[in-house]
Amino acid sequence: RMLDPKDINMYSSEPYPFGLDPAWQAATNKIGFLNTYKMKISLIFGVVHMTFGVMLSLWNKLSRKQYHQVLLEFIPQIVFLLGIFGYLVIMIFIKWIMYGANVADPFSEHCAPNLLITFINMMLMKEADVDIKMDKCHGAINYEIYMYPGQGGLQKLLLLVGVSMVPIMLLGKPLFIMYRRRQ
Repeated sequence: RMLDPKDINMYSSEPYPFGLDPAWQAATNKIGFLNTYKMKISLIFGVVHMTFGVMLSLWNKLSRKQYHQVLLEFIPQIVFLLGIFGYLVIMIFIKWIMYGANVADPFSEHCAPNLLITFINMMLMKEADVDIKMDKCHGAINYEIYMYPGQGGLQKLLLLVGVSMVPIMLLGKPLFIMYRRRQ
């Protein structure tokens, strides 16, 4: 049968602070839950791993005294990586902390925004659509389609800054090499 953490007849203990509760092994909605959980965990580990690699490249550039590469490669790479994908990891943690099964309606698990749709809308610079099914989540107060105030503006800023780093990553070093050869 389907596991509903809100129903005390099905689930009476506290959720695990980290990891996966064995209660999910007997649930019929196990696959849907585990797939989203594994996707989020993979994304977190991937961004941490890539950030570590970019930080190691900084160490190499500084030890070789290649300061121009710090400006033309490291800074644009870390700004792009953390501005777009680091933000997505932060959004995962915000969703895990703010929304839950035993929380009142504006922050219940049914009212949590879909992060995939949020990220796609961010990439397309599209305003989030109001989901009619989630109308009960906010009752009489104005319907808020974002997790926090100013989220739409911050997402546009992070995207514009991230996209502005791409030409620097692609053209910065070749133009610097051409400039050096002409001197």
